[in-house]
Amino acid sequence: MVTPAGAASLADVLKQLQHIEGLSGRQRMDLRSAVSTVGRILGRPLSEIPASPPVLRGRLDAIAPASIGLTKGRWNNVRSLLRKALKISGIAVMPGRHLNPLSADWSEHMAKLPTRTLKIGLSRLAHFCSDAGVARRDVKPETFERFRDALEREGLLTDPRTVHREACRCWNMAAKTATGWPALAVAVPDYRQWYCLPWSTFPPGFKSDVEAMLAKAQQPDLLVETALPEINATTARHRRSMIRRTASAAVLNGTAPDRIQRISDLISPDVVDTAFRYFLARSGNQLTRGMHENAKLLWTLAKHWAGADEDCLKRLSTLKQKLAPERTGMTRKNRATLRHFEDKALAVDLLKLPGRVFKEVGCRLPFKQRDAVECQIALAVGLLTAAPIRAKNLAAIDLDRSLIKAGKRTHLFVPAEDVKNNVEVEIPLPDHLVALLAKYVETVRPHLIRAPNDWLFPGEESGHKGASLLSTQIRKLTERRLGVRVTAHQFRH
Repeated sequence: MVTPAGAASLADVLKQLQHIEGLSGRQRMDLRSAVSTVGRILGRPLSEIPASPPVLRGRLDAIAPASIGLTKGRWNNVRSLLRKALKISGIAVMPGRHLNPLSADWSEHMAKLPTRTLKIGLSRLAHFCSDAGVARRDVKPETFERFRDALEREGLLTDPRTVHREACRCWNMAAKTATGWPALAVAVPDYRQWYCLPWSTFPPGFKSDVEAMLAKAQQPDLLVETALPEINATTARHRRSMIRRTASAAVLNGTAPDRIQRISDLISPDVVDTAFRYFLARSGNQLTRGMHENAKLLWTLAKHWAGADEDCLKRLSTLKQKLAPERTGMTRKNRATLRHFEDKALAVDLLKLPGRVFKEVGCRLPFKQRDAVECQIALAVGLLTAAPIRAKNLAAIDLDRSLIKAGKRTHLFVPAEDVKNNVEVEIPLPDHLVALLAKYVETVRPHLIRAPNDWLFPGEESGHKGASLLSTQIRKLTERRLGVRVTAHQFRH
């Protein structure tokens, strides 16, 4: 990290704090301490750290408080003091918590919002508009754009785009449910980098050919030499998605949708070249595992479904080889995560984490939903330490079908059709985890059920919690409790 010539650095902020009037000795000391703490944590001289909210946000968000010996409360305090130090030094920065009162109009109607969710989701927007002198009825789509720009340019919030998106979503909900709220509807942005086009983009025959291929692959003719390798329903869903992504990449890079009538068109040289050039451009010209998997699938389809000639097979085989990742085994990220657990004390803390959470949270009265979620995620961590199954299988644990009693023992069972490699999983759970499981089902799970169901980890309605959400919550819990971010998938390593 190097501070551009002419730009203010944290060293400049530290000097400025020494001369600002109106600060008590304690206030000045706390602010200077926070700036120095940030420099120490980032491992750079203060003169090399730009006093820029976007730059600082990117670096500070990557830090787990527990990993640097700070509690979450202390870390939040350091960030708050840093924000104040930047502001009084003359650097534009959005406050972490607005202390100025809302205008009378905003205050009156924010109080009338029917739910706490809407009040929280619209709070920052309301203060932003109130401070800028924008009345509630004068809010326009451009107001939301200015709000987003201020969050990204001047804020130290962890995820400014999520705050902006939530404000848009809550505004539309308020317009429908809150009395007297302006009827303006704003677009809710989707900041995910989607590129997969709907099937309706392509000729109907293309999807029909794909579905016929997948049906054949799930029940292949074993007596035919060129039969498709047998796959299960999970792999079929994955391959359907891969084919659609490859076709979408080709179209987004200039191929006419009508050019792709069947799978045989997808493996033609011009379509393949166009699709993979799109993938390379999207990845910054870096090879990815996904590109290699797509190339392998195209070769399989060419050989076993499209009846491609030798020249086509040779060309796709060469593409597979070119796109094969040089590295094998674990990624650097996964190796870095595992190195933390060479510390036996940390490994023990991980194993004891579920029991500690249940003991700590279970004593809180009244028992709130966030406490139930904390116990839920702690149980998920415990299950992964004993049975490191995939996040998808973890999220879909059924109380009756997945947890099997065998005498005094309980086994976790995942049938072959639900496993990626088509090999069933059955793992006996340790006694301490069985005890936590029983306590969770009896006292915690009832707080999480929205509709009758048999899922161990119930979701918003009658389904189970999403695998992606569950993995994110596991990562946040391990970061908060251990100082190390561990995803659901990394337990498998």
